[in-house]
Amino acid sequence: MNNTLSPTPCAEDIALLREWTTGCLASPAQFPIAFQYDGAEMQGIPAAWQPTVQTRRLDANLIETVYEGRDSATGLNLRVEWLAYLDFPVVEWTAWFTNTGDAPTPLLSEIQAMALTIPGIAPVLQHCNGDFSAAGYTIEDSPLRAGEILTFAPDGGRPCDQAFPYYRVQFAEYGCTLAIGWPGQWSATFAGVEDGVTVQAGQQLTHLRLLP
Repeated sequence: MNNTLSPTPCAEDIALLREWTTGCLASPAQFPIAFQYDGAEMQGIPAAWQPTVQTRRLDANLIETVYEGRDSATGLNLRVEWLAYLDFPVVEWTAWFTNTGDAPTPLLSEIQAMALTIPGIAPVLQHCNGDFSAAGYTIEDSPLRAGEILTFAPDGGRPCDQAFPYYRVQFAEYGCTLAIGWPGQWSATFAGVEDGVTVQAGQQLTHLRLLP
């Protein structure tokens, strides 16, 4: 998640992102990821999975925080690697699921590596149609009023075929740039709410078990 007001980072931009980051990292159960496990809705790493935390300084401007928790009943391990940049208003994270047990896990589905609400006034979503004939990579601005929903996904597992995994949400007071990555058949949904925009993004139609 890249939260920026201008091409040149300033103290206000970085402070705004740090405030958001502090809220996310206050509890592993508040991480901006979501999934369904054995039919139950999950947000972040559940407290019952006894999450641990490790932080290290990778260089002068990069801090890595790793949270890890395990479901003792099934052996499913969830590891979230969170990187915070000190010289730019940028954070990024990756979630890793591993079966550490001795049997297949229950069903794991609806994996959303990005599940969050971005607060702001008068949001406008800037999006692109990806690699699509002669009119490809055309940028479009779509206001997101409360109750309006926009959903995007590429065609046939080709990451930029008729959709593009980079977005910008522009509010009246600031903007936020989001990069989902290139993980094959991704999908992203943006929903306007009274106080901002709710974002969900991840692999489309995940419905699987992990082998040991």
